[in-house]
Amino acid sequence: RKQRLQKLNDISGLRPFVAPGSLHQAKHEGNPEYVPEPFDNFHDENMRQKWLEEKKVLAGPFVPSGAKGTLEKPTRAMLTDIMAHLYRILSDDWEEASPTVFTTEEDLIVIYFNVVTIRNLEGIKSYMNVLVQRNESICAYDLRRVTEGWGMQTDDSHLMFALRPPWVKTKTYANPNGTGSQQGETSPAAP
Repeated sequence: RKQRLQKLNDISGLRPFVAPGSLHQAKHEGNPEYVPEPFDNFHDENMRQKWLEEKKVLAGPFVPSGAKGTLEKPTRAMLTDIMAHLYRILSDDWEEASPTVFTTEEDLIVIYFNVVTIRNLEGIKSYMNVLVQRNESICAYDLRRVTEGWGMQTDDSHLMFALRPPWVKTKTYANPNGTGSQQGETSPAAP
């Protein structure tokens, strides 16, 4: 047996034995890699695009559910912008009255005028009635006046005007004088 291994090593030069034809394969030998027909892919892609376009037409444009104009209404996120805009309008028209704009627990927007700084109380009440009906900004923000908080004089010598934003529902609001609560009727019209 040693002689045979010695003869094999002399012939192969210490390389392992490999059967002829196993190193290189002809084109037809073995499992060739599958190459799909390029025209089939083109046809399938065109059919898919056509199908997608047809489905878009069937579905139509996106229309949110609910009342018309839902996306156009102001939201609570805009509250600080609404208050700042309202303050600018009031301070431009009534500089001497030093208006104060803030919100309550119920999210009502309240405007305070110091009675001491106002020369004509009836004039400011008339101004606020016209403002709430005719001002573009108030109409755009859909602010409604709260009747029990409209034109009231508070215990701390302020004239108060309350506005209800559209996200606040009509309900019972706390009376700012601390004498219980009243039903919160709102209306855009003059008293």
